[in-house]
Amino acid sequence: MSSFSGPAVEAKAIRRRFGATQALDGIDFRIDPGEIVGYIGPNGSGKTTTMRAMLGLMRLDAGELRIFGRDIAAEWPAIGPHVGAVFDQHALHPHLTVRETLDLYARLLVAPGERRRAVDRAIEMMDLGNRARARAKTLSKGLQQRLAFARALVHSPALLLLDEPFDAIDTETHRRLRDLLRHQVGQGTAIFLTSHDLHEVEQLASRVVILGHGRVIAAGTPAELKRGTGAGAVAVAVTFQQPVSAADVAAALAGVVGAEGVAFADGGTKITVHPPAGVPIDAIAARLIAAGLRVRQFQPLESTLEDAYFAHLPEHAGEQRR
Repeated sequence: MSSFSGPAVEAKAIRRRFGATQALDGIDFRIDPGEIVGYIGPNGSGKTTTMRAMLGLMRLDAGELRIFGRDIAAEWPAIGPHVGAVFDQHALHPHLTVRETLDLYARLLVAPGERRRAVDRAIEMMDLGNRARARAKTLSKGLQQRLAFARALVHSPALLLLDEPFDAIDTETHRRLRDLLRHQVGQGTAIFLTSHDLHEVEQLASRVVILGHGRVIAAGTPAELKRGTGAGAVAVAVTFQQPVSAADVAAALAGVVGAEGVAFADGGTKITVHPPAGVPIDAIAARLIAAGLRVRQFQPLESTLEDAYFAHLPEHAGEQRR
């Protein structure tokens, strides 16, 4: 990518309409080399439309979308060979072996003298050496996902687009892919990540864009998004020197936290308190101590990206969290 410059991806006021549906409604974001940007939102919020536009599969109605400083609509033939993608549906040819699959893509994207080395590197990277002669249709879900990643990385792309890469895979593959992504970032690869696994996004992404109805609802680092909800901590775990009664705790927290906001554990020696919005957690400790309850440990429980997500999109708070 030495001939390219600027951000890995830069979107300015991009728009796309399908009939009466405004799929993208003036979206702005950027991805710099060597970082992972999480792009999250409910189904129908514009994630897939954005990815298709980034792959040159769909023209935008308005706005500007550039990869390494080049306009996708006008210069995709020059951009495409530097982009890799993994979709939730792999579209692997069932009758090709692992090596044949990677060799096919290497023939399209890698210089002739480097093809075999590129294929060998991709096989080693995803630990597929003992399956190199296996046909794709015989592989487990996790191994198919590894092959999809090997295919996306065989040409050492500078930009990697990932659509639900952790969906329905085994723990070993999950960990391998997480480590791989961190390694790629260390090599300067820019990564665009869409996923419903918000815990994984929080662990990996340096910045996150939250979408809703085709618009950017919030954007920032995971820490900034959590602070933006108004609650750095959403609960507190309190350990007592001796068991306490529900009545004593209720009396101490009367008018501040109701019974539904307190959970008891360990025979009454530990409680978890979920104060309502606007109630500082320090007030919980002060009330318990003032009531004569002997507190041994007071541990704030930090909010998560998932908490921030549903705070920014309260209409989806009833959805099953994955």
